[in-house]
Amino acid sequence: MSSTIFADPSASLIELLYPDFAGEHASTRRLLACVPEGHAEWRPHPRSRPLAELATHVADIPNRGVDILTHPELDSATRQRRPPVSAPAGPVA
Repeated sequence: MSSTIFADPSASLIELLYPDFAGEHASTRRLLACVPEGHAEWRPHPRSRPLAELATHVADIPNRGVDILTHPELDSATRQRRPPVSAPAGPVA
């Protein structure tokens, strides 16, 4: 982790939790942009979630870290899942 992020008092929670977020975000966008339109229900494996759900999960990861830091307690069993996007590139566009 970069110590310069922690020295910056104006850094957002996401920047503090995920200092490599910008690079990961760019990589995820490039990957999802390669998915053809209309293939949101494709599964990489029969037991996997559909691509739209996987994309939504990846896009929601920063929110999970923020939730952990801003709530006194969290129960992941009762946490509401975000509805899947209609197109795989949707959550990171």
